Amino acid sequence: MGLLFSIIIPVFNSEKYISNSLKSVLKQPFSKKKYEIILINDCSSDNSKIIIQNFKKKFKNIKIINNQKNYKVSYCRNIGIKSATGKYIIFLDSDDELKKNSFNRIEKLLSKYEYDVILSLEFKSNKKRMDTKKINQIKNIDYFLNYENKHQIYNPNCWNMVLNKSFLEEKKIFFKRVEIFEDQVFCTEVLLSANKIKVIPTTFHKYIQRP
Repeated sequence: MGLLFSIIIPVFNSEKYISNSLKSVLKQPFSKKKYEIILINDCSSDNSKIIIQNFKKKFKNIKIINNQKNYKVSYCRNIGIKSATGKYIIFLDSDDELKKNSFNRIEKLLSKYEYDVILSLEFKSNKKRMDTKKINQIKNIDYFLNYENKHQIYNPNCWNMVLNKSFLEEKKIFFKRVEIFEDQVFCTEVLLSANKIKVIPTTFHKYIQRP
């Protein structure tokens, strides 16, 4: 049986945060034989490279790709997509974390149906405005777009998605090499291309606002 998840984490000068980010993944009560962590070191000049190498020595499911120069986050995520062997891709920033039991919750959703994308809508700024019952009734992209046009709660970030790798490859969806709004462009392309979508009112991602 192949891997279920590939967790893609671009790393650039993240020595203060990358350990906690990795621990949030590795401490999930979920078999490490079911997922891999792909770390793309984007030519960090701090101790990030040493830290992730130490993690790799302890955990066989960690892969490290070292860029020879700083290519920025879009390039790193694309390298991660191409290198992934998991059926589903989850993006994580090196200064953020996964919530507890995220893998188990996602696996439970995927046991019912094979989605192109699972989209999480919860974010600090919109939590109070969400109608959980209506969100759980969203069955397709048209329904979602109608709901979004009325309520405007969607936050276009790739770490709000669980993505089927075969879907991305079939539709040839990758990050554009742009300096700003790379997530918005990518997420829009994903949603307009997806046929099998699951929208949930909760999140698997723990966004941590840094000073």
